[in-house]
Amino acid sequence: MFLEMYELTKLSDQDLHQKMLTTAERERALTAQMISMIEEAERRKFFLDFGYSTLFDYLTIGLKYSAAAAMRRISAARIACEIPEVKERIADGTLSLTHLSQADHFFRNEAKNGPGAKSMSTKDKRAVLDQVVNKSTREAEKVLIAMSSAPEQLKEDRIRPLTPELTQITFKANAEFMAQFEELKGLLAHQIPGASLSEIMAEAVKVAVLAMKKRKFKVRDKDMSGAKQSAASSAIQSAAPCVEQSAASSAIQSAACVEQSAASSVIQSAACVEQSAVSSVIQRAACVEQSAASDIVKGLKPSLDEGEDFNLVAIGTSGAGNKYSRYIPAAVKREVFLRDGGRCVAVNPLTGEVCGSFIGLEFDHFPIPWAKGGPSIASNLRISCKLCNRLHAVQSYGRIAVVESMV
Repeated sequence: MFLEMYELTKLSDQDLHQKMLTTAERERALTAQMISMIEEAERRKFFLDFGYSTLFDYLTIGLKYSAAAAMRRISAARIACEIPEVKERIADGTLSLTHLSQADHFFRNEAKNGPGAKSMSTKDKRAVLDQVVNKSTREAEKVLIAMSSAPEQLKEDRIRPLTPELTQITFKANAEFMAQFEELKGLLAHQIPGASLSEIMAEAVKVAVLAMKKRKFKVRDKDMSGAKQSAASSAIQSAAPCVEQSAASSAIQSAACVEQSAASSVIQSAACVEQSAVSSVIQRAACVEQSAASDIVKGLKPSLDEGEDFNLVAIGTSGAGNKYSRYIPAAVKREVFLRDGGRCVAVNPLTGEVCGSFIGLEFDHFPIPWAKGGPSIASNLRISCKLCNRLHAVQSYGRIAVVESMV
């Protein structure tokens, strides 16, 4: 490296210019080639065999791309899969990865908010791309806004850290959201006089989190040890005790044009969610990992005589003779959720560390998969995020079977 730099210092300005032109051309060609490889990787999903649950993880962790660089390449690959000629335009420099990332966001926005809320045709997508060829990033943005049927939605939501403890959240709010927001503000008037935007959102988040835990994991109020019933929850229950879904909870699901600093919201919400410490999660995960199949068998059939045969497939049998039932009783869901701390306790095969995610949580039959006779009892269940659950399926049934099930 140092020798090369020394040699570069000897080049004339013209020679250095020519060398940079050649290198830039080669770099664009390599980028187009990488887009082709990303397309093929997405088709095969071979990265699952290497322990990467998503293409994004493979690009960021495995290939060391930054998150932004990985997303630009994934966006380009999505478009190239439908419009292959974009790779030629990447190679000749008339379209950049940023152009394609902007276009991908535009296409998705039109599919969600455009007339009839349907995907654009390939012909229409080509016409859009033709309009941003050789444009600067800012010029391309203006072109796409002018072409959009919902230009106000093109501006993406943002989460920007301000300090280690404060975060600013910027999002867009529609009329329905604002109406519910004002209603919640009124309900909170006695509990939190003069509540700020972040305080109101914090209460809304608390109510939504508690409602989702009750609905999905059958958690009861008394199970939330040390967790305070939020003022919003109290206000809404007193105003409408028969309504389980609060205005705050439905407000969160709405699209969001209000700019606000929600730093205190994030902090206050976190206090209610009662997130488990990493060390605690690791201990729970270790406990789950140590739950051997033999322990499950004993727990299911303690009267089993020594040496007697036991059919693992029959473990899946539940009441009324329903073999392979996926039904998990509410009490079992609650036990597993509380035991695992409401987070994914699967161990990442690449790092050997507990995942710890709380995004897209599911009940995972582990160590004996459900399709192999695994019972729906606490000792054979764990909380896994969707991605870790997929990796467990790959380990149990093979990549081909999992990929086919995703089609």
